[in-house]
Amino acid sequence: MTTAGDAQQRKVRWYHLDKPVESLETALEHEVVVEREAIPLILVPGIMGSRLRQAATGRVVWDPPDGIWSTLGAAWDWGTSGPVERHRRLIGPDFNEGFLEVDSHSAEKLEKLGVTKGQGEQARARGWGEVHWSSYGGLLNFLQSADVGPLRKVFAFPVYAIGYNWTASNRAAGKHLATRIDAIIAENNNDKTFCERVIMITHSMGGLATRSAALLHGAAAKMLGVLHGVQPATGAPAAYKRMKAGFEGASALVLGWNGREVTAVLANAPGGLELLPTKQYLNGDGERSWLSIKSRSGESLRRMPEGNPYSEIYREREQFYRLVDPAQINPEATGAPTERDPWERYNQLLNTAESFHDELKLRHHDTTYTYHGAGTKYRAWDRVEWVAARDQLFFRQPNEAEDRALLSGPMIATKSNDAGKEEFQVAGTNRRFEAKLQDPTGEGDGTVPVPSGEALSTGGAVLEVLAVEGIDHQMSYDNATVQQFTVRAISLLSKDWFSTRPRG
Repeated sequence: MTTAGDAQQRKVRWYHLDKPVESLETALEHEVVVEREAIPLILVPGIMGSRLRQAATGRVVWDPPDGIWSTLGAAWDWGTSGPVERHRRLIGPDFNEGFLEVDSHSAEKLEKLGVTKGQGEQARARGWGEVHWSSYGGLLNFLQSADVGPLRKVFAFPVYAIGYNWTASNRAAGKHLATRIDAIIAENNNDKTFCERVIMITHSMGGLATRSAALLHGAAAKMLGVLHGVQPATGAPAAYKRMKAGFEGASALVLGWNGREVTAVLANAPGGLELLPTKQYLNGDGERSWLSIKSRSGESLRRMPEGNPYSEIYREREQFYRLVDPAQINPEATGAPTERDPWERYNQLLNTAESFHDELKLRHHDTTYTYHGAGTKYRAWDRVEWVAARDQLFFRQPNEAEDRALLSGPMIATKSNDAGKEEFQVAGTNRRFEAKLQDPTGEGDGTVPVPSGEALSTGGAVLEVLAVEGIDHQMSYDNATVQQFTVRAISLLSKDWFSTRPRG
Protein backbone atom coordinates (compact mmCIF):
# COMPACT_ATOMS: atom_id res chain seq x y z
CA MET A 1 0.00 0.00 0.00
CA THR A 2 1.30 3.45 -0.91
CA THR A 3 0.23 7.01 -0.14
CA ALA A 4 -1.12 9.42 -2.79
CA GLY A 5 -1.66 12.83 -1.19
CA ASP A 6 -3.93 12.19 1.78
CA ALA A 7 -5.31 8.94 0.32
CA GLN A 8 -3.93 5.47 0.82
CA GLN A 9 -3.38 3.64 -2.48
CA ARG A 10 -4.30 -0.02 -2.78
CA LYS A 11 -3.23 -1.83 -5.95
CA VAL A 12 -5.68 -4.39 -7.23
CA ARG A 13 -4.99 -6.65 -10.18
CA TRP A 14 -7.59 -6.23 -12.89
CA TYR A 15 -9.01 -9.72 -12.48
CA HIS A 16 -9.79 -9.05 -8.79
CA LEU A 17 -12.04 -6.06 -9.48
CA ASP A 18 -15.14 -8.18 -9.02
CA LYS A 19 -14.09 -9.00 -5.45
CA PRO A 20 -14.43 -6.80 -2.33
CA VAL A 21 -11.26 -4.92 -1.35
CA GLU A 22 -10.62 -6.11 2.18
CA SER A 23 -8.52 -5.04 5.20
CA LEU A 24 -8.93 -1.30 4.67
CA GLU A 25 -8.64 1.04 7.66
CA THR A 26 -12.01 2.73 8.04
CA ALA A 27 -10.66 6.04 9.34
CA LEU A 28 -8.61 6.69 6.19
CA GLU A 29 -9.37 7.69 2.63
CA HIS A 30 -8.40 5.02 0.11
CA GLU A 31 -7.67 5.07 -3.62
CA VAL A 32 -7.96 1.79 -5.49
CA VAL A 33 -5.48 1.60 -8.39
CA VAL A 34 -6.05 -1.04 -11.05
CA GLU A 35 -2.83 -2.92 -11.80
CA ARG A 36 -2.66 -3.75 -15.49
CA GLU A 37 -1.23 -6.96 -16.89
CA ALA A 38 1.59 -6.68 -19.42
CA ILE A 39 1.44 -8.97 -22.43
CA PRO A 40 4.67 -8.23 -24.33
CA LEU A 41 4.49 -8.52 -28.11
CA ILE A 42 7.78 -10.04 -29.27
CA LEU A 43 8.96 -9.88 -32.89
CA VAL A 44 11.36 -12.59 -34.05
CA PRO A 45 12.91 -11.78 -37.47
CA GLY A 46 13.82 -14.08 -40.32
CA ILE A 47 17.24 -15.23 -41.50
CA MET A 48 19.59 -12.31 -42.15
CA GLY A 49 17.15 -9.99 -40.35
CA SER A 50 19.29 -9.74 -37.19
CA ARG A 51 22.32 -7.44 -37.02
CA LEU A 52 25.48 -9.38 -36.11
CA ARG A 53 29.02 -8.67 -34.96
CA GLN A 54 32.05 -10.81 -34.30
CA ALA A 55 32.05 -11.59 -30.59
CA ALA A 56 35.82 -11.41 -30.14
CA THR A 57 36.45 -8.14 -31.98
CA GLY A 58 33.10 -6.32 -31.84
CA ARG A 59 33.32 -5.77 -35.59
CA VAL A 60 29.84 -5.44 -37.09
CA VAL A 61 29.74 -7.87 -40.00
CA TRP A 62 26.05 -8.07 -40.83
CA ASP A 63 24.13 -4.80 -40.92
CA PRO A 64 21.63 -4.77 -43.81
CA PRO A 65 21.28 -1.27 -45.27
CA ASP A 66 18.63 1.31 -44.35
CA GLY A 67 18.14 4.22 -46.74
CA ILE A 68 19.71 5.07 -50.08
CA TRP A 69 23.23 5.95 -48.90
CA SER A 70 23.70 2.91 -46.70
CA THR A 71 22.24 0.77 -49.49
CA LEU A 72 24.81 2.10 -51.94
CA GLY A 73 27.58 1.55 -49.40
CA ALA A 74 26.47 -2.00 -48.65
CA ALA A 75 26.12 -2.77 -52.35
CA TRP A 76 29.70 -1.64 -52.92
CA ASP A 77 31.03 -3.41 -49.82
CA TRP A 78 29.33 -6.76 -50.38
CA GLY A 79 29.29 -6.51 -54.15
CA THR A 80 33.09 -6.44 -54.14
CA SER A 81 33.36 -9.16 -51.48
CA GLY A 82 33.83 -12.61 -52.93
CA PRO A 83 33.43 -16.02 -51.27
CA VAL A 84 36.64 -15.71 -49.22
CA GLU A 85 35.69 -12.40 -47.59
CA ARG A 86 32.11 -13.51 -46.96
CA HIS A 87 33.34 -16.68 -45.28
CA ARG A 88 35.91 -14.75 -43.26
CA ARG A 89 33.35 -12.25 -41.97
CA LEU A 90 30.41 -14.52 -41.17
CA ILE A 91 31.94 -17.94 -40.46
CA GLY A 92 35.58 -17.49 -39.50
CA PRO A 93 38.15 -20.28 -39.73
CA ASP A 94 35.51 -22.89 -38.86
CA PHE A 95 31.87 -22.61 -37.84
CA ASN A 96 31.37 -21.89 -34.15
CA GLU A 97 28.00 -20.64 -32.91
CA GLY A 98 29.80 -18.28 -30.53
CA PHE A 99 31.75 -16.58 -33.32
CA LEU A 100 28.92 -14.10 -33.95
CA GLU A 101 26.59 -12.32 -31.56
CA VAL A 102 23.73 -9.85 -31.91
CA ASP A 103 24.60 -6.16 -32.26
CA SER A 104 22.28 -3.23 -31.55
CA HIS A 105 21.89 0.24 -32.98
CA SER A 106 22.34 3.12 -30.55
CA ALA A 107 19.32 5.03 -29.25
CA GLU A 108 20.35 8.01 -31.39
CA LYS A 109 20.52 5.90 -34.54
CA LEU A 110 17.10 4.40 -33.82
CA GLU A 111 15.56 7.86 -33.55
CA LYS A 112 17.15 8.81 -36.87
CA LEU A 113 15.70 5.67 -38.44
CA GLY A 114 12.16 6.28 -37.25
CA VAL A 115 11.68 5.73 -33.52
CA THR A 116 9.71 8.56 -31.90
CA LYS A 117 12.09 11.23 -30.59
CA GLY A 118 12.84 10.69 -26.92
CA GLN A 119 11.97 6.98 -27.04
CA GLY A 120 15.25 5.71 -28.46
CA GLU A 121 16.60 4.40 -25.16
CA GLN A 122 13.43 2.46 -24.43
CA ALA A 123 13.35 1.06 -27.98
CA ARG A 124 16.98 -0.02 -27.73
CA ALA A 125 16.34 -1.68 -24.36
CA ARG A 126 13.49 -3.59 -25.95
CA GLY A 127 15.67 -4.96 -28.76
CA TRP A 128 14.50 -2.75 -31.62
CA GLY A 129 18.08 -2.00 -32.59
CA GLU A 130 18.87 -5.70 -33.06
CA VAL A 131 16.82 -6.11 -36.24
CA HIS A 132 16.94 -4.69 -39.76
CA TRP A 133 14.98 -1.46 -39.53
CA SER A 134 13.84 -1.26 -43.16
CA SER A 135 12.32 -4.73 -42.85
CA TYR A 136 10.86 -4.50 -39.35
CA GLY A 137 10.78 -0.89 -38.17
CA GLY A 138 7.38 -0.26 -39.69
CA LEU A 139 5.96 -3.35 -37.99
CA LEU A 140 7.41 -2.39 -34.60
CA ASN A 141 5.90 1.10 -34.80
CA PHE A 142 2.61 -0.37 -36.01
CA LEU A 143 2.43 -2.79 -33.07
CA GLN A 144 3.25 0.02 -30.66
CA SER A 145 0.08 1.87 -31.64
CA ALA A 146 -2.14 -1.03 -32.72
CA ASP A 147 -5.80 -0.51 -31.91
CA VAL A 148 -6.92 -3.41 -29.74
CA GLY A 149 -9.87 -1.49 -28.33
CA PRO A 150 -10.84 -1.54 -24.63
CA LEU A 151 -8.37 -4.33 -23.91
CA ARG A 152 -5.74 -1.66 -23.19
CA LYS A 153 -7.69 -0.73 -20.06
CA VAL A 154 -6.52 -3.94 -18.40
CA PHE A 155 -3.60 -5.00 -20.60
CA ALA A 156 -0.38 -3.25 -21.61
CA PHE A 157 1.29 -4.41 -24.83
CA PRO A 158 4.98 -3.38 -24.74
CA VAL A 159 6.69 -4.21 -28.03
CA TYR A 160 10.01 -6.07 -28.16
CA ALA A 161 12.27 -7.58 -30.80
CA ILE A 162 14.75 -10.39 -30.29
CA GLY A 163 17.63 -10.76 -32.72
CA TYR A 164 19.62 -13.99 -32.86
CA ASN A 165 22.63 -15.50 -34.58
CA TRP A 166 20.99 -16.81 -37.75
CA THR A 167 24.10 -18.72 -38.85
CA ALA A 168 23.66 -21.05 -35.86
CA SER A 169 21.06 -23.79 -35.60
CA ASN A 170 17.52 -22.82 -34.73
CA ARG A 171 17.96 -25.11 -31.76
CA ALA A 172 20.49 -22.61 -30.38
CA ALA A 173 18.32 -19.67 -31.45
CA GLY A 174 15.39 -21.21 -29.59
CA LYS A 175 17.43 -21.48 -26.42
CA HIS A 176 18.39 -17.81 -26.77
CA LEU A 177 14.74 -16.84 -27.26
CA ALA A 178 13.63 -18.83 -24.21
CA THR A 179 16.19 -17.01 -22.05
CA ARG A 180 15.14 -13.61 -23.38
CA ILE A 181 11.45 -14.38 -22.85
CA ASP A 182 12.16 -15.07 -19.17
CA ALA A 183 14.00 -11.75 -18.90
CA ILE A 184 11.20 -9.83 -20.63
CA ILE A 185 8.58 -11.32 -18.31
CA ALA A 186 10.71 -10.44 -15.28
CA GLU A 187 11.19 -6.88 -16.57
CA ASN A 188 7.43 -6.39 -16.85
CA ASN A 189 6.79 -7.54 -13.31
CA ASN A 190 7.35 -4.11 -11.80
CA ASP A 191 5.56 -1.38 -9.86
CA LYS A 192 3.32 -0.59 -12.85
CA THR A 193 2.39 -3.97 -14.32
CA PHE A 194 2.53 -7.67 -13.69
CA CYS A 195 3.35 -10.22 -16.40
CA GLU A 196 3.05 -13.95 -16.96
CA ARG A 197 2.91 -14.55 -20.71
CA VAL A 198 3.95 -13.08 -24.04
CA ILE A 199 2.67 -13.13 -27.62
CA MET A 200 5.21 -14.10 -30.29
CA ILE A 201 5.06 -12.55 -33.76
CA THR A 202 7.44 -14.25 -36.17
CA HIS A 203 8.73 -13.70 -39.68
CA SER A 204 10.07 -16.49 -41.89
CA MET A 205 12.86 -18.44 -40.14
CA GLY A 206 11.93 -16.68 -36.91
CA GLY A 207 9.03 -19.13 -36.82
CA LEU A 208 11.43 -22.07 -36.63
CA ALA A 209 13.39 -20.39 -33.84
CA THR A 210 10.18 -19.65 -31.93
CA ARG A 211 8.85 -23.18 -32.30
CA SER A 212 12.24 -24.36 -31.06
CA ALA A 213 11.93 -22.13 -27.98
CA ALA A 214 8.40 -23.36 -27.31
CA LEU A 215 8.84 -27.08 -27.93
CA LEU A 216 12.52 -27.84 -27.38
CA HIS A 217 13.35 -25.35 -24.61
CA GLY A 218 10.25 -25.26 -22.44
CA ALA A 219 8.95 -21.79 -23.29
CA ALA A 220 5.50 -22.84 -24.56
CA ALA A 221 3.78 -22.22 -21.21
CA LYS A 222 5.07 -18.64 -21.21
CA MET A 223 3.53 -17.90 -24.61
CA LEU A 224 -0.09 -16.81 -24.71
CA GLY A 225 0.01 -17.56 -28.41
CA VAL A 226 2.03 -17.30 -31.61
CA LEU A 227 1.49 -15.62 -34.97
CA HIS A 228 3.71 -17.06 -37.69
CA GLY A 229 4.24 -15.07 -40.88
CA VAL A 230 5.49 -16.62 -44.16
CA GLN A 231 7.22 -19.43 -42.28
CA PRO A 232 8.96 -22.13 -44.35
CA ALA A 233 7.52 -24.78 -42.03
CA THR A 234 8.83 -27.64 -44.17
CA GLY A 235 11.64 -25.69 -45.80
CA ALA A 236 11.85 -24.00 -49.19
CA PRO A 237 13.37 -25.23 -52.47
CA ALA A 238 14.52 -21.61 -52.94
CA ALA A 239 17.26 -22.36 -50.40
CA TYR A 240 18.60 -25.09 -52.72
CA LYS A 241 18.31 -22.83 -55.76
CA ARG A 242 20.20 -19.99 -54.07
CA MET A 243 23.04 -22.23 -52.95
CA LYS A 244 23.34 -23.43 -56.55
CA ALA A 245 22.78 -20.16 -58.41
CA GLY A 246 22.67 -17.20 -56.02
CA PHE A 247 19.90 -14.84 -54.93
CA GLU A 248 17.55 -12.98 -57.25
CA GLY A 249 17.15 -9.28 -57.93
CA ALA A 250 18.94 -6.34 -56.34
CA SER A 251 19.28 -8.14 -52.99
CA ALA A 252 21.84 -10.42 -54.64
CA LEU A 253 24.39 -7.58 -54.36
CA VAL A 254 24.46 -8.14 -50.61
CA LEU A 255 23.21 -11.71 -50.22
CA GLY A 256 25.24 -13.27 -53.03
CA TRP A 257 25.22 -13.08 -56.82
CA ASN A 258 26.04 -16.72 -57.41
CA GLY A 259 26.15 -20.14 -55.84
CA ARG A 260 29.80 -19.87 -54.93
CA GLU A 261 29.21 -16.73 -52.80
CA VAL A 262 26.12 -18.15 -51.08
CA THR A 263 27.68 -21.57 -50.48
CA ALA A 264 30.69 -20.01 -48.74
CA VAL A 265 28.30 -18.90 -45.97
CA LEU A 266 25.24 -21.15 -45.90
CA ALA A 267 27.05 -24.47 -46.37
CA ASN A 268 28.86 -23.61 -43.14
CA ALA A 269 25.80 -22.35 -41.26
CA PRO A 270 23.33 -24.87 -39.80
CA GLY A 271 20.71 -22.11 -39.58
CA GLY A 272 20.85 -21.70 -43.34
CA LEU A 273 20.81 -25.45 -43.93
CA GLU A 274 17.67 -25.71 -41.81
CA LEU A 275 15.79 -23.71 -44.46
CA LEU A 276 16.19 -26.53 -46.99
CA PRO A 277 13.20 -28.79 -47.71
CA THR A 278 12.70 -31.29 -44.90
CA LYS A 279 11.54 -34.89 -45.02
CA GLN A 280 8.00 -33.57 -44.53
CA TYR A 281 8.12 -31.25 -47.55
CA LEU A 282 5.49 -31.76 -50.27
CA ASN A 283 5.40 -29.87 -53.57
CA GLY A 284 2.37 -28.09 -54.99
CA ASP A 285 0.95 -31.39 -56.26
CA GLY A 286 1.24 -33.01 -52.84
CA GLU A 287 4.23 -35.11 -53.89
CA ARG A 288 7.37 -35.74 -51.89
CA SER A 289 9.72 -35.13 -54.82
CA TRP A 290 10.70 -31.51 -55.39
CA LEU A 291 13.88 -31.87 -57.50
CA SER A 292 13.60 -33.19 -61.03
CA ILE A 293 15.70 -33.61 -64.14
CA LYS A 294 13.83 -33.28 -67.41
CA SER A 295 14.59 -33.69 -71.08
CA ARG A 296 14.40 -30.83 -73.52
CA SER A 297 10.85 -31.89 -74.41
CA GLY A 298 9.79 -31.79 -70.75
CA GLU A 299 9.83 -35.52 -70.06
CA SER A 300 10.76 -36.32 -66.47
CA LEU A 301 13.97 -38.36 -66.35
CA ARG A 302 14.61 -38.42 -62.62
CA ARG A 303 12.69 -37.17 -59.55
CA MET A 304 14.01 -36.75 -56.02
CA PRO A 305 13.84 -37.31 -53.16
CA GLU A 306 12.06 -40.61 -52.89
CA GLY A 307 12.30 -40.34 -49.13
CA ASN A 308 15.25 -38.54 -47.56
CA PRO A 309 16.58 -35.33 -49.16
CA TYR A 310 19.60 -35.41 -46.86
CA SER A 311 20.96 -38.69 -48.21
CA GLU A 312 19.67 -38.30 -51.77
CA ILE A 313 20.53 -34.64 -52.42
CA TYR A 314 22.36 -32.75 -49.66
CA ARG A 315 25.04 -35.42 -49.06
CA GLU A 316 25.50 -36.18 -52.75
CA ARG A 317 29.11 -35.35 -53.59
CA GLU A 318 29.64 -35.96 -57.31
CA GLN A 319 26.45 -35.70 -59.35
CA PHE A 320 25.67 -32.28 -60.80
CA TYR A 321 22.44 -31.75 -58.82
CA ARG A 322 24.35 -31.96 -55.51
CA LEU A 323 23.68 -29.11 -53.12
CA VAL A 324 27.31 -28.06 -52.83
CA ASP A 325 30.60 -28.55 -54.60
CA PRO A 326 33.07 -29.73 -51.91
CA ALA A 327 35.69 -27.33 -53.29
CA GLN A 328 33.42 -24.34 -52.55
CA ILE A 329 32.57 -25.09 -48.91
CA ASN A 330 35.59 -23.38 -47.40
CA PRO A 331 37.16 -20.94 -49.87
CA GLU A 332 39.92 -20.27 -47.33
CA ALA A 333 40.99 -23.92 -47.13
CA THR A 334 44.66 -24.56 -47.86
CA GLY A 335 44.65 -28.34 -47.77
CA ALA A 336 47.12 -28.43 -44.89
CA PRO A 337 47.25 -31.80 -43.06
CA THR A 338 46.14 -30.16 -39.81
CA GLU A 339 43.13 -28.50 -41.43
CA ARG A 340 39.65 -29.94 -40.92
CA ASP A 341 38.24 -31.47 -44.09
CA PRO A 342 35.51 -29.08 -45.35
CA TRP A 343 33.30 -31.92 -46.63
CA GLU A 344 33.49 -33.70 -43.29
CA ARG A 345 32.62 -30.50 -41.46
CA TYR A 346 29.73 -29.80 -43.85
CA ASN A 347 28.31 -33.24 -43.13
CA GLN A 348 28.54 -32.60 -39.39
CA LEU A 349 26.53 -29.42 -39.84
CA LEU A 350 24.02 -31.30 -42.01
CA ASN A 351 23.64 -33.76 -39.13
CA THR A 352 22.85 -30.82 -36.85
CA ALA A 353 20.18 -29.55 -39.25
CA GLU A 354 18.69 -32.99 -39.87
CA SER A 355 18.48 -33.70 -36.14
CA PHE A 356 16.68 -30.40 -35.60
CA HIS A 357 14.22 -31.11 -38.42
CA ASP A 358 13.58 -34.65 -37.17
CA GLU A 359 12.79 -33.48 -33.65
CA LEU A 360 10.69 -30.44 -34.51
CA LYS A 361 8.77 -31.92 -37.46
CA LEU A 362 5.47 -30.01 -37.77
CA ARG A 363 4.88 -29.53 -34.07
CA HIS A 364 3.83 -26.07 -32.98
CA HIS A 365 2.42 -24.10 -30.06
CA ASP A 366 -1.13 -25.10 -29.17
CA THR A 367 -2.39 -21.57 -29.81
CA THR A 368 -1.12 -20.65 -33.26
CA TYR A 369 -2.17 -18.33 -36.05
CA THR A 370 -0.33 -18.37 -39.37
CA TYR A 371 -0.39 -16.58 -42.72
CA HIS A 372 1.45 -17.19 -45.98
CA GLY A 373 1.75 -15.73 -49.44
CA ALA A 374 -0.36 -17.06 -52.29
CA GLY A 375 -1.01 -16.36 -55.95
CA THR A 376 1.33 -15.87 -58.88
CA LYS A 377 2.49 -12.27 -58.45
CA TYR A 378 5.61 -13.53 -56.68
CA ARG A 379 6.35 -16.95 -58.11
CA ALA A 380 8.11 -19.33 -55.74
CA TRP A 381 10.00 -22.56 -56.28
CA ASP A 382 7.69 -25.27 -54.98
CA ARG A 383 10.01 -27.57 -56.93
CA VAL A 384 13.33 -27.15 -58.73
CA GLU A 385 13.65 -28.39 -62.28
CA TRP A 386 16.78 -28.96 -64.33
CA VAL A 387 16.47 -29.40 -68.10
CA ALA A 388 19.29 -31.56 -69.42
CA ALA A 389 20.36 -31.81 -73.06
CA ARG A 390 23.39 -33.34 -74.73
CA ASP A 391 25.85 -31.05 -76.46
CA GLN A 392 24.74 -31.06 -80.08
CA LEU A 393 27.06 -31.14 -83.07
CA PHE A 394 25.77 -29.33 -86.14
CA PHE A 395 25.40 -32.61 -88.05
CA ARG A 396 23.70 -34.57 -85.25
CA GLN A 397 19.98 -34.47 -84.53
CA PRO A 398 18.74 -34.78 -80.93
CA ASN A 399 17.93 -38.34 -79.92
CA GLU A 400 15.89 -38.18 -76.75
CA ALA A 401 15.42 -41.94 -76.49
CA GLU A 402 19.18 -42.40 -76.46
CA ASP A 403 19.62 -39.51 -74.02
CA ARG A 404 16.98 -40.97 -71.70
CA ALA A 405 18.85 -44.27 -71.56
CA LEU A 406 22.12 -42.51 -70.84
CA LEU A 407 20.65 -40.32 -68.12
CA SER A 408 19.61 -43.31 -66.05
CA GLY A 409 23.22 -43.50 -64.86
CA PRO A 410 25.28 -41.29 -62.52
CA MET A 411 25.60 -37.71 -63.79
CA ILE A 412 29.06 -36.62 -62.71
CA ALA A 413 29.56 -32.86 -62.42
CA THR A 414 32.32 -31.44 -64.59
CA LYS A 415 31.75 -27.67 -64.68
CA SER A 416 29.39 -25.04 -63.28
CA ASN A 417 28.85 -21.35 -63.87
CA ASP A 418 27.37 -21.09 -60.32
CA ALA A 419 24.40 -19.26 -61.80
CA GLY A 420 22.08 -22.04 -62.92
CA LYS A 421 24.01 -23.88 -65.61
CA GLU A 422 25.77 -27.18 -64.91
CA GLU A 423 27.80 -29.41 -67.20
CA PHE A 424 28.13 -33.11 -66.48
CA GLN A 425 29.26 -36.40 -67.95
CA VAL A 426 27.41 -39.69 -67.66
CA ALA A 427 29.60 -42.12 -65.72
CA GLY A 428 31.20 -44.81 -67.86
CA THR A 429 30.65 -42.88 -71.09
CA ASN A 430 32.18 -39.95 -72.92
CA ARG A 431 28.76 -38.32 -73.33
CA ARG A 432 28.53 -34.79 -71.99
CA PHE A 433 25.37 -32.90 -71.12
CA GLU A 434 24.37 -29.45 -70.01
CA ALA A 435 21.62 -28.79 -67.45
CA LYS A 436 19.87 -25.47 -66.92
CA LEU A 437 17.90 -24.50 -63.84
CA GLN A 438 14.36 -23.35 -64.62
CA ASP A 439 12.44 -20.34 -63.31
CA PRO A 440 9.92 -20.80 -60.48
CA THR A 441 6.38 -21.83 -61.36
CA GLY A 442 4.73 -22.29 -57.95
CA GLU A 443 2.45 -19.98 -56.00
CA GLY A 444 3.80 -18.21 -52.94
CA ASP A 445 5.66 -15.08 -51.89
CA GLY A 446 8.82 -15.34 -54.00
CA THR A 447 10.61 -17.47 -51.39
CA VAL A 448 8.20 -19.71 -49.48
CA PRO A 449 5.79 -21.74 -51.64
CA VAL A 450 2.21 -22.30 -50.54
CA PRO A 451 2.69 -25.97 -49.49
CA SER A 452 5.34 -25.02 -46.93
CA GLY A 453 3.61 -21.82 -45.82
CA GLU A 454 0.41 -23.69 -44.94
CA ALA A 455 2.06 -26.91 -43.72
CA LEU A 456 1.64 -26.27 -39.98
CA SER A 457 -2.09 -26.89 -40.34
CA THR A 458 -1.28 -30.53 -41.15
CA GLY A 459 0.75 -30.91 -37.95
CA GLY A 460 -2.16 -30.33 -35.58
CA ALA A 461 -4.88 -27.79 -34.95
CA VAL A 462 -4.02 -24.22 -35.97
CA LEU A 463 -6.54 -21.56 -34.92
CA GLU A 464 -6.47 -19.83 -38.29
CA VAL A 465 -4.51 -20.10 -41.55
CA LEU A 466 -4.68 -17.08 -43.83
CA ALA A 467 -3.56 -17.13 -47.47
CA VAL A 468 -2.75 -13.61 -48.70
CA GLU A 469 -2.52 -12.98 -52.44
CA GLY A 470 0.38 -11.01 -53.85
CA ILE A 471 2.61 -10.40 -50.83
CA ASP A 472 6.39 -10.20 -51.05
CA HIS A 473 8.19 -12.46 -48.60
CA GLN A 474 10.51 -9.93 -46.99
CA MET A 475 8.00 -7.10 -46.64
CA SER A 476 4.88 -9.16 -45.97
CA TYR A 477 4.05 -7.37 -42.69
CA ASP A 478 3.66 -4.10 -44.62
CA ASN A 479 0.54 -5.52 -46.27
CA ALA A 480 -2.74 -4.05 -44.92
CA THR A 481 -4.49 -7.44 -44.81
CA VAL A 482 -1.59 -8.92 -42.87
CA GLN A 483 -1.63 -6.01 -40.42
CA GLN A 484 -5.36 -6.47 -39.84
CA PHE A 485 -4.79 -10.19 -39.28
CA THR A 486 -2.00 -9.42 -36.82
CA VAL A 487 -4.17 -7.08 -34.74
CA ARG A 488 -7.02 -9.57 -34.89
CA ALA A 489 -4.79 -12.38 -33.60
CA ILE A 490 -3.51 -10.20 -30.74
CA SER A 491 -7.06 -9.15 -29.86
CA LEU A 492 -8.48 -12.68 -29.93
CA LEU A 493 -5.62 -14.08 -27.84
CA SER A 494 -6.04 -11.28 -25.30
CA LYS A 495 -9.84 -11.56 -25.16
CA ASP A 496 -9.57 -15.29 -24.58
CA TRP A 497 -7.04 -14.68 -21.80
CA PHE A 498 -9.35 -12.06 -20.29
CA SER A 499 -12.18 -14.60 -20.22
CA THR A 500 -10.32 -17.71 -19.12
CA ARG A 501 -7.19 -16.75 -17.16
CA PRO A 502 -6.99 -18.08 -13.58
CA ARG A 503 -8.30 -15.51 -11.08
CA GLY A 504 -6.18 -16.70 -8.17
